[in-house]
Amino acid sequence: FRSKDVEVKLPAGLKGQVAAVDAKWGFVQLNIGSDNGVLARGKMMVVRNGKLLTKVQITSVEKDRSFANVLPEWTQGDLAAAAGDTVLY
Repeated sequence: FRSKDVEVKLPAGLKGQVAAVDAKWGFVQLNIGSDNGVLARGKMMVVRNGKLLTKVQITSVEKDRSFANVLPEWTQGDLAAAAGDTVLY
């Protein structure tokens, strides 16, 4: 039994980059995947120049990449995630 509210723990220090952004549908592609320990439903922070832009929640994971939905409640103003931004756990 797994509740959707249970936080999915990702490896400490997990770090990657936003590879692509689909602003229309509100999701991002990350350059890290199951080989790096990424798990579906895990949440990560998107940062640029040390500033938190938003948080994303992983929706699907492949060997070397993953996809995540942007969480609108965490998005800071007009700052949107962009390719090259850092993702951190």
